[in-house]
Amino acid sequence: MSENSLNLTLGKGKMHFAEFLAGTQTPGGERFIGNSSEVTIGSEVSELDHRSSTEGRMKKDFSVVTGVERTGSIVTDDMDKKNIAIFALGAATTTSVASATGITQTITDVQPGLTYQIGTTAARPEGARKLASLTVTVGVTLKTLGTDYTVDLDLGRVTIVTGGTIAADDDIIVAFNQTAHSIVRIEAGFQRKEGALRWISNNPDGPQTDYFFPWVKLGPNGDLALVAAEDWNTIPIGIEVFEKDSLPPWIATGRPVTA
Repeated sequence: MSENSLNLTLGKGKMHFAEFLAGTQTPGGERFIGNSSEVTIGSEVSELDHRSSTEGRMKKDFSVVTGVERTGSIVTDDMDKKNIAIFALGAATTTSVASATGITQTITDVQPGLTYQIGTTAARPEGARKLASLTVTVGVTLKTLGTDYTVDLDLGRVTIVTGGTIAADDDIIVAFNQTAHSIVRIEAGFQRKEGALRWISNNPDGPQTDYFFPWVKLGPNGDLALVAAEDWNTIPIGIEVFEKDSLPPWIATGRPVTA
């Protein structure tokens, strides 16, 4: 890679996050956050000024920095569940669901044209997935798939067909089996992810400078667009920089040069 004499730089690189191990401020292994279209760091400086009042107009004759708020942002188009969890201030966990047979659920007062989520419980308010052998009855009358209702077994959703024999305000009994599977679930919470952040530059032109942040907290920084028209979806992540022990808030390091 070339380094021009003006140090003009085309910024590229990879951001890695090492979450602190539980109950410590010791970072674990570093995870590549993913392709990022925007990575920034910034500082907001607080200063205390002194102005002389000994003669004429007051003039500022001294200033001291009283504090610095260091922040940053990442915009990534890698919709990894762990990145979504950072945005959600929550956690991404893999849940194992055991197989089960003969499950029934009654849905009251259904309406033609509407869709109903199957398997909603206090533990799984989003409903069940990966169903099998699903049937729908009204009373003791078995209803016909495709004529009276349609079903998405993977997502666990039953739609009442308009014009079928399931009438408005009918109570339906849904019987199904549950197929064993695992699924990644993210529950939104209130806790920023804490750890160390490392930027490894890979500039196509200009000097290479890597950045290390010993202690950061990551969280949402804007809106998560579920529909982005003709662009890729992105996750906006905000960075709060803290001071860890006697370490500086962040360190910029050039590439080593052989003596």
